[in-house]
Amino acid sequence: MVLKPRCDTVQFELKQSTRDGRSCSVPTKPFDISKPEVFEAYKRVKANKGGEGCDGQSLKDFEVHLKANLYKIWNRLSSGSYMPPPVFECAHNNRCGHLHVI
Repeated sequence: MVLKPRCDTVQFELKQSTRDGRSCSVPTKPFDISKPEVFEAYKRVKANKGGEGCDGQSLKDFEVHLKANLYKIWNRLSSGSYMPPPVFECAHNNRCGHLHVI
């Protein structure tokens, strides 16, 4: 395993050998999302006085373990394992009287 500095983050790469004996690098994270990008997104949510998420966790509760929570989000986003929960669904009748789901 080789450590490769990339701006503010360190990305791990695995060295694998090909069939003909050459080595190639395989990144361990499929998405290149830096930790500062996740922190900037958090600061924007905080500046907008973001409400609690669908899990019921408020920003105040999130900040109790801020570093661990931001790492968890970054890890899931950059590895591709983050599965966002379904969004709130709202149904109403449109002008023709048909049910319209937003």
